[in-house]
Amino acid sequence: MMKKIHFDLLMILLMAVLLLTLNRLELLEEYAKFGLVALLAFYWLGQYSERKFKKK
Repeated sequence: MMKKIHFDLLMILLMAVLLLTLNRLELLEEYAKFGLVALLAFYWLGQYSERKFKKK
């Protein structure tokens, strides 16, 4: 079973790779207005991880 810290580190790593890829393809400037969508998605992922990995 995956622990919360591993899940958090995996999400941070995935976001870093995504941002580096978008920066390399020069798409960040063009699609910067959609940044809130990514923030909202990671908010919901945070809520999911909090519920799934909460100590019982």
